[in-house]
Amino acid sequence: MFFFISAILYGLKFRCSDAPPICVLPFMKRRILKLGASLWPYLMLLTLLFVIFGIEVSPIEIIANFAFMGYVFKLPGNGHLWFMTILMACYMMLAFLSKRAVGWCALSGMLIISIIGFIIGEMIGFPLHSLITLALCAILFLNAGSFVVNIRKASPVGISAIVLLINIILLSYYFSGDSISRIIVYPIIISLSISWLVVFIALIPNRRNSVVSFLSSISFELYIVHHTLCQGPFFRVDQLCIPRMFQVLALLVMSIIMANALHLCRTYFYSYLIKVDKLYL
Repeated sequence: MFFFISAILYGLKFRCSDAPPICVLPFMKRRILKLGASLWPYLMLLTLLFVIFGIEVSPIEIIANFAFMGYVFKLPGNGHLWFMTILMACYMMLAFLSKRAVGWCALSGMLIISIIGFIIGEMIGFPLHSLITLALCAILFLNAGSFVVNIRKASPVGISAIVLLINIILLSYYFSGDSISRIIVYPIIISLSISWLVVFIALIPNRRNSVVSFLSSISFELYIVHHTLCQGPFFRVDQLCIPRMFQVLALLVMSIIMANALHLCRTYFYSYLIKVDKLYL
């Protein structure tokens, strides 16, 4: 969902007729600083915790994650940092496509190749599901304006009914109890993400909501911290003698508190990085 929202927002910003072309190096440097302002303090704390609790991890894995290479080098309990590698690849792709005319034949070919690559990757045991995500991001980025306009023109009730039907069918299949191949699971996740993205665009009013604004402001940090609490060497909530529902609620509350703390840290750290950038870079 985060990838698709980013693709649409950047498409609306950079694909309009009077928008200046993206200068790749300044654009990527700013993205690195913005992402690093949240990721790097988190990795510093995580490294300290690895040392305190005696968790074995190689320096190469830590350095690689500081360089946004979590897709290849997995840290204990933090495999979700693959997201950073694909996000950087996505930004590079959007910068390259910002002022280029790409036809539907080329986009369809890109999507077909990504699906074939994904299937081959699953067959050989190497995850290439992000190829489909990148291809869909390219399509949404290049057609963001028409995508949003057409959804806003459609009937909200009709869109809600179609999305609800899609979700019922996909989730019923997913929870059917049968063994489901990863080749099927990932398209289900993508379909659910896009369907709800359509609902948000069609139904959410253009007014600010304090709760939504708060959660959106810490959403990136929430993604970074939640995985550590939910599994891996620092997962401790299951040791609490409380019902499963309250364990999930405890995880939610702790994730929001930690994400908010990281977001506050990110605010100061980003200001420091900008000063360093102006002085030395």
